[in-house]
Amino acid sequence: MNCKPIKNISKDLIFMVDDYINKYRRYNKLTFRKYQNLGNIEKAINNSALALDIKNQKSDHQYRIQVEALELSRKILLHNKKKISSCKDFDTLLKLIDSLLKDVKGLGELYYYDTTLKLGSYLNIFPEFIYLHRGTREGAKYLGLNYKKEYIKKTDLPNELQTLEPYELEDFLCIYKNSFI
Repeated sequence: MNCKPIKNISKDLIFMVDDYINKYRRYNKLTFRKYQNLGNIEKAINNSALALDIKNQKSDHQYRIQVEALELSRKILLHNKKKISSCKDFDTLLKLIDSLLKDVKGLGELYYYDTTLKLGSYLNIFPEFIYLHRGTREGAKYLGLNYKKEYIKKTDLPNELQTLEPYELEDFLCIYKNSFI
């Protein structure tokens, strides 16, 4: 959720994992707590569709997306709140979000993932896999992983990364991608 690539950091994976935990884990937990405490699915949909962060501002990942696209996404997702609420796992929710929003111009796989992650935290469902998109795909490529897949398994990653959760690994691959080169 914080994919601002870092340059000139140690190439030691353990160092990078420690750096990630110290700099980013707390923010992710605060974001999840915000969404878990919204009180109802309508608020969770409104906030996630509008790409709101913990400060109720448009998150960095979606700064280029036009307000009209976000608003259309919000309306579509609100109209489908029962389908969203019935999802029991992250992959099902992600596929639903993708199918509902695929025709909205200006949105893409990173938006679908981030929106799903926020809605998933409200529903208390989190990814079991590391989904590849944009910078995450680059990070997987630079680590020598199969970056052409929709997602990779945590067990596909080096042992040094196993202490991170799949959503953290998604973030990690993007943030530290330039360090893998």
